[in-house]
Amino acid sequence: MKTLKQIVVMTVIGSMLIFAGCEEEESTKTVSTEEAEEILAQNSQELNSELEAMENSKGMKTVQTLVALSQKDDPFAQKKSLGEESILRSIQKTLKPVENKNNLKRFGDQPFNFSDHTGTYTWQSEGVWNVNTNAPTDAIVIEFPTDTTMDPVENNAVFTLSTYEETAVTDSSGEEVYIPTRIEATLNVDDTLVASVSWTLEIAEVDGATVVEQMDASINLVPHTYKVEITQNTLFASISNDEMETPLMSVNMNATFMDNMEDVQKLEGNVQVRNLNFKGWIEPYDMQNPDIQDSGDFVEYYNNQIDLALYKYDTGEKIADVKFVQSDSQTGTGLPMKLVFEFKDGSTTPVKEHFQKIYQYLQQLTGMIETV
Repeated sequence: MKTLKQIVVMTVIGSMLIFAGCEEEESTKTVSTEEAEEILAQNSQELNSELEAMENSKGMKTVQTLVALSQKDDPFAQKKSLGEESILRSIQKTLKPVENKNNLKRFGDQPFNFSDHTGTYTWQSEGVWNVNTNAPTDAIVIEFPTDTTMDPVENNAVFTLSTYEETAVTDSSGEEVYIPTRIEATLNVDDTLVASVSWTLEIAEVDGATVVEQMDASINLVPHTYKVEITQNTLFASISNDEMETPLMSVNMNATFMDNMEDVQKLEGNVQVRNLNFKGWIEPYDMQNPDIQDSGDFVEYYNNQIDLALYKYDTGEKIADVKFVQSDSQTGTGLPMKLVFEFKDGSTTPVKEHFQKIYQYLQQLTGMIETV
C-alpha cells in the first residue's frame, strides 16, 4: 500500500496544492489587491523570522555543542570505524525531522544498546568523559559545558536520555543503517529546560522503500514547539511559539482512497500560516495522466480537479483564489503551467514566489515519509 507517502507526494504537485480552499460563498468578503499583497508579504516575513529563531535557539546551539564534544571523544563508541555515527548526532537530526529524506539515518556497524550505556557521563577539562555506570541505571545523563573556552570548564548543561530505540533497515544503496524509533530526552542549561524530544516512529517496507507508517513526535526548542502526527490516512504538523496564541504554521490533511486502497481519490484539509489559512480539497486520482494534448485544456482540466483559495485566519476574509495558469516553462508537474494567487482585480502573482520557505518545508516533509 502506498498510503501516506502517496498522499503527501500528491499534495506538492506543481508547487503547493496542499493549500486548497473552498469556493467563495456570497457572504465572504474579498480584500483589495493592495491589502492582499501586504498580508502575503508580512506573513511570509514573520514565518521566516520565526523559523530562523528556531535554528538559532539556545536548545539547538547547545545540542550542537554536545555533538561537537562527542566528535572529539564519543562516550558511546562501541568501536572506531569509518563512517560510524554517534547516537547523539542521530538525536540532533530529530530536532529537524524534515531536513531531508536521508535525515534520520545513522551509519554504523551495529545497533546501539541503550541498557548497556546507562549511567552518568561528565565532561572533564582535559577533554575526556568521566563515566559512572552505577547511577542512574535506567537513563543516560550527560553533564557538559556550553562554553568550552572557560577556565575551569563549567558543566552547566545536562542532557537526559531516558529512552532510545532504533531499527536496522537497508537503504537504497543496499547498506544497513539505523533509524531511531523511540526517543525520550530533555536538555537543561543552568537548571532551565531549553529542549526536549518525545519521538515514536513506526516504519515498514513498501514497494522496496522504507516508509513511515505512523509517527508521533513533539520537539520543543524553547519557546518553539514542533509536532508531527502521521497515521495511515492523516497528517498533522504544527510549529508554534509558546508566547503566541495561534500556531506559526499548521498542516491538517485527510485522504479518501479508491477501492484499491492505493490511489488517493480525494484529499481534504487546510494549512494555516500565521494569519493566513488555506483550506479545501483536491482530487489527485483524476489528475494522473489525463489524455489531453493542448496545454490550455490541461490548465482547465487541472483547475476542475481542485478548489483553491486563501483566507485571513482571524476574520475569514478572502485574500485570493489559487489557480493554475499557463507558463512558458516546464514546472514540477512536467507541464507548462504554474500555480498563482489571483487577486480581486484579476492580477496574479506566483504562489511559490511568496512562500518559498513553506514550499521547501512541504517538499522536505514529503521526503521525510520515505526515510531511506
